[in-house]
Amino acid sequence: MKWSFPEFEYKEKSNTWFLSVIIVAAVVGLLALWQTNFLFLVFTAVAVLMIIIWSQKKPKMINFELSEDGLWIEKVFYSYNKFSAFAIKPGSMLFEQKERFRPHLTVSFDRKDMDSIRKHLLDFLPEMEYHESLIDVFRGFFGF
Repeated sequence: MKWSFPEFEYKEKSNTWFLSVIIVAAVVGLLALWQTNFLFLVFTAVAVLMIIIWSQKKPKMINFELSEDGLWIEKVFYSYNKFSAFAIKPGSMLFEQKERFRPHLTVSFDRKDMDSIRKHLLDFLPEMEYHESLIDVFRGFFGF
């Protein structure tokens, strides 16, 4: 199975979103000035600049392939024996890695392919329940 999918879901930001970020940054900046914490003021300015730049970044298309041997993401291969289980929900799947300090690997796909992907993966890995992380919730809330 081969498919291409955007690197991340892009959400257009409104002028209100940008204004909100700038207002929050100004309040935090004023608090830093009031406490004469210039390092925090610089950190806040750099962080806001990065948030604004990243918010305008458009996603690139990434190629995926599920084969009999494992998962290809672009030119990087992940053998099924590196994973202990997978979870799937409409639009994305999560692979739990066997190595203790490795994060989960999340892969997006077209929702219409969910049943065929699940069927393929069940031949190689057990399925676990999908739990959305707190970071995923925050990313969705803030539009990233």
